[in-house]
Amino acid sequence: MKLIIPPPKNTFDVLTRRWGLTNATLVRQSKRATVYKVDSPNGPAAFKLYSEIGYANERAAVAFSNGLQPGIGAGILKSDFRRAAILIEWLSGPTLSKTYHSGDYDTATRHACALVKKISDVPFRWAFAYRRLAPLLKQRLQSHRRANFNPDIERVLDHALSLLDGQFNNRQSERIIHGDLHYGNIIMTPNGPRAIDPKGIRVHPLFECRNLFAEPKSETDLKGFESRIQHQIAIITEELGYDRQIILQFNILNMIPSLMKPGLTPETIDQRIQRIDLLMQAEAAL
Repeated sequence: MKLIIPPPKNTFDVLTRRWGLTNATLVRQSKRATVYKVDSPNGPAAFKLYSEIGYANERAAVAFSNGLQPGIGAGILKSDFRRAAILIEWLSGPTLSKTYHSGDYDTATRHACALVKKISDVPFRWAFAYRRLAPLLKQRLQSHRRANFNPDIERVLDHALSLLDGQFNNRQSERIIHGDLHYGNIIMTPNGPRAIDPKGIRVHPLFECRNLFAEPKSETDLKGFESRIQHQIAIITEELGYDRQIILQFNILNMIPSLMKPGLTPETIDQRIQRIDLLMQAEAAL
């Protein structure tokens, strides 16, 4: 059992005074951390206070942020020696969520790809210290495969596992990636897109794109799904240099977890399998 040690109750008061922080405004609160926007000696900043000592399992995220070159993510300004809080550069600007969900997939995907490429090129030190995602994903798929009795789900899970046994589970092709690069975690600053709130994991770099194919709320039919996916694949092929087959294979892997959520109705499962089948047919046609 993990021993959780919360920080002292006066941590907020002690650190805001020590770091010269004023005008704290609550931005977000979760079980893991509370985030405030503050004024600091370095200008506007985000003050993140964790619910437990040790960065609340975000140690890799802190190392990741420290390893980025300027202009890619939000820089860490200060860190508490107990790893109970960090002070992060505040990035001004809208996220790419509104751009994407308004239907401008081209602009949103290209901006995101620019960040994916920059992050993939970063020569992180101590790469071996980051958690590998592929073995964990494979273990999860195998567990779900053993517990499942739907023949259609079994079929797509078997295909996904065969892909994971290939190039997506190859240490030589792995990179350190942000790990949660969805459109809401990309800020459009005056100097271009920058990433916030990383996880820091080690995996094939295409996994950085997994949230870029998110299904917009306005997309209700299979035809709209196919049109959007094909358009985004063309952009990612152009921007990142991958061929269509590996991007299609990645998309198949990317959609499998949507079948593993508890409480899905038979209708929802059928809709998601139809989308995966469409991708598998496109892959087979190449």
